Amino acid sequence: MRKKQKNIYLFATVGILIFCGILGNLSYASSASPEKEDVVEIEENLPHKDFRFVTVEKVAGFFKADLTVYEEMNESSKAVGSGTEGGLCYVLKQIGEWIYIESGEVRGFVKGIHVIQGEEANKQIEELATDDGRISIALDIDESGNITGDYFDTNHDTMFLLASPLVEPSENKNRIYTQTTTERVLIEKQHLLAKSAVNIMEYKDEVARVLGELPENGLAFCILEEGEWLYVESGNVRGFVKAQNFYGQDEFLQAKKPEEEYAKAKQLVEPANNKSLYYTFTSPKEGDPIRGVRESLVTYAQQLPEAKLGEMENAQAFMQSVYAKYGHTIPATREEQSNEGKVVAIGQVRAGDLVYWTHNGELSEPAMYVGSGMMIVFENEEKRVSLRDMKMSGSIWAIDFLSPQKEEYLGKFKLTAYCKCTQCSGVWSESPTASGVMPVEGRTVAMWGIPFGTSLLIDGEVYVVEDRGTPYGHIDIYMDKHESGLKFGVKYTDVSKIW
Repeated sequence: MRKKQKNIYLFATVGILIFCGILGNLSYASSASPEKEDVVEIEENLPHKDFRFVTVEKVAGFFKADLTVYEEMNESSKAVGSGTEGGLCYVLKQIGEWIYIESGEVRGFVKGIHVIQGEEANKQIEELATDDGRISIALDIDESGNITGDYFDTNHDTMFLLASPLVEPSENKNRIYTQTTTERVLIEKQHLLAKSAVNIMEYKDEVARVLGELPENGLAFCILEEGEWLYVESGNVRGFVKAQNFYGQDEFLQAKKPEEEYAKAKQLVEPANNKSLYYTFTSPKEGDPIRGVRESLVTYAQQLPEAKLGEMENAQAFMQSVYAKYGHTIPATREEQSNEGKVVAIGQVRAGDLVYWTHNGELSEPAMYVGSGMMIVFENEEKRVSLRDMKMSGSIWAIDFLSPQKEEYLGKFKLTAYCKCTQCSGVWSESPTASGVMPVEGRTVAMWGIPFGTSLLIDGEVYVVEDRGTPYGHIDIYMDKHESGLKFGVKYTDVSKIW
């Protein structure tokens, strides 16, 4: 929640004529040609750039009939798995009529109409469960009553018949379509110390590409043991090494030296270019836990049953209820929701963020970004949710209630104001800002030397750099009315970057 800062440093009060001259000189703040004509492209996962997988809440689904799991959202694409009627999958992402699922080793796309989901799937599990939460399922019983297939007697919903892979996981190009899984990915640390300098290889081959160099006594973590080879992680380098080149956990413990004091591998290849990066999804280092919450939250929002949706008064109440499910309290009204939390430029929006736009000066109802350029909208009249293309809505900013805020002090800055009148903006008075979006009072600022989308904390309020013109050290704040800019004058105050 934003808090007003009391200390405002006012060095000068200027007359109207003088200030108009200043505004005229600053008219180039929004006069640069927009770098893009439309909404800034969305860079998925931009804030964290973390390659590690995270575990999300299980959202069960059951195959209505035998079906094929596809590599892409296209029934002409490669088949990566096959599911059997009654088989279990977990829904990781919903994209229009398609869902991205995980079922055993199979990860890919199926059409949602072929899968029992939501409340119906949960009821099916409850009907099968015994009092102690266990489920017994016999599959493929012959005419004599003999079990010819698999038999499962296990805890709750985790051991139904799963999909069968049709290709090796490495041959499925969309195996990592989402960096989420229902499996546990954080593993216990097994420390390794290099006996001498060691190369970390891309494959189990001594002539494979070298991904990183680990110095003598450098620290790595063993993720998998495969004969004479180990799959390890050191820093952000993941690959294969020969077991004979390392001391094990006992030697590490005997040294009684903190992990932080050991050297890690020198990275020679970016993780994104490492073909063995996802040899396994597990890691001794936790991925961004907020990402797991985000993905679980949007899946839950899309799975809510009609009865539950019917209880929602409007979109604001819908968002408030979804956030409450995951322990986050947000305001009840659209005005409060759009003004609290962390302002995020549309190019950096992440799953679970609330999205807003304006139409004829009116603030929209909140929508929720779900990824892949799409958002879910709660239809107030119909009491249902629908999926829409976010760019088509003209959406221009988002609010992040989920990520903890970080702050970096930038220094004391000169502040002035500008508007979209011809005096301030010249021939660009009717044009979008240089970032391609229309400016909004209370959010848009112009500044040189800072990337578009950067959030700034100014006098306790959060603004976003969406325009160009003023040099670094000088910030021009957008206001709807020219008179408001004149009244604002010139100020000097402390500014921080937040993310």
